[in-house]
Amino acid sequence: MAFEDAVVLSEMLGEAVDAPGRWDDVLDRFVARRRPRVEWVREQTHLRIAQATTGPAALASADAQAGVVTRFRAYYAPLIAPP
Repeated sequence: MAFEDAVVLSEMLGEAVDAPGRWDDVLDRFVARRRPRVEWVREQTHLRIAQATTGPAALASADAQAGVVTRFRAYYAPLIAPP
């Protein structure tokens, strides 16, 4: 997410250079643009960690551990879309 933040911020700063008067609110617009994605990731992380680690045999075997990785990849697939 840090790389995404850097890309988005540099894009927005580039736009501000080309449009006088946009410097004043560039950070506010950056936060507004990034907040939904950051909050989604945070919510998914808490939810998925709780799901992956509950139950008596949640991580007891290599098969269970491999399943967790597969599920995490599926859960976070929406992050493939550009920020």
